[in-house]
Amino acid sequence: MSQQYAVRSPSSLHNDRSCGARQTLARLRPHFHSLGISRLGELTGLDHLGIPVALAVRPNSHSLSVSLGKGPDIDSAMISAAMEAAETAIAERLPDTVVWTSFDSLNRSGQPIIDLASIARCHPHRFAAFETTAWKQARNLGTDDLTFVPWSLVGLDHRESPTGYHDAFYVASDGLASGNTHDEAVFHALCELIERDALANMQFLPKQNLRNSEFQPTGQEDVHLPALLQLIEAAGLSLRMFHMHSDTELPAFLALLEPKHYRHEAAGQTGSKCGGCGCHPDAGRAMVKAITEAAQARLALVAGARDDIRAEHYEAEKLHDLPDSRPNSYARPGRAQASSRSPAEPASMKQKVEDLTDRLNSVGIEQILVVELDAQEFGIHVVRVIADELQVPLQGNRVQITQRGLRHMQGVAA
Repeated sequence: MSQQYAVRSPSSLHNDRSCGARQTLARLRPHFHSLGISRLGELTGLDHLGIPVALAVRPNSHSLSVSLGKGPDIDSAMISAAMEAAETAIAERLPDTVVWTSFDSLNRSGQPIIDLASIARCHPHRFAAFETTAWKQARNLGTDDLTFVPWSLVGLDHRESPTGYHDAFYVASDGLASGNTHDEAVFHALCELIERDALANMQFLPKQNLRNSEFQPTGQEDVHLPALLQLIEAAGLSLRMFHMHSDTELPAFLALLEPKHYRHEAAGQTGSKCGGCGCHPDAGRAMVKAITEAAQARLALVAGARDDIRAEHYEAEKLHDLPDSRPNSYARPGRAQASSRSPAEPASMKQKVEDLTDRLNSVGIEQILVVELDAQEFGIHVVRVIADELQVPLQGNRVQITQRGLRHMQGVAA
């Protein structure tokens, strides 16, 4: 049986931006030079799949020099790539407004400080309380209270020992997002954090649980799905879709694209499987995001332009240790099916943010902190959102398992 989701997102709900992609790009393009963006181009034609993918190039980047964007149409892909490049450029810059102090000094002065023990992207034992580093004030989404957070959790400078950073923290883009408005940026950041948390939880699942979470989209869940499914079929690819379960009950999916037939046996063991994730209050939207991100991952390998693509990405598939596909065995109906139905879409972006905040609060995640970065001169808003207890995938030596993550692991093992 296939898993059932609310049918077909109206096209009016398919735009989480306050203005169109072309309008946003026209406003951002004059700032490309200041942001270090030298090129914006389309990659779609490098793959026979045909799902739109674009790239933006920043040769002097302090992190990735190539940002990719995707979408159901080329305008969406172009602005996706440009906005990702812009938010990265802005997050690389250490602002003058950081406070140089230590944890001890902040604590003695009675300043609210983030609880590092509940944050996945750090190892608190490596962070000495007397050490001076850069801090930035963040606003709590639920209370509007101000809290100090280390700049290492906010910025995105991947150079060796950059000013203002501490090696106790995992520097990554989780929770970094941009938008035409502040609420728009916060909404996308929250969706990404919930998506990353669901993906991390998926890492803890045994194969049987993964098999039970697999389903096949009908094409009726979103206005863009029929065209995407037709492109996948015409390209000779198979789509495997997995529901990434989470106690937040926000729809989150992993899409895996792979050839139905290989020209020779060895091809099935080379980097031909590509995956992508998507999360959104509307299940159909989340599916579209996952599929287009999987298409973007294919073109990242084809183009070979991303700085973080290593040789092993072209070797045996290591994306996920997924069970073999069982085409006629999809997710069983049950509680997860009912909770995954798309809720009524809030009328405004502010209400969408409040809805996501309430969802997180309901599962005990209350320290949801927002840092607004200096981006208004470029006509956009860029934020970093940091939330306690939300897990990130286990990678590197500076990621810890939160108490919530441990409870999830124990629940899987029980």
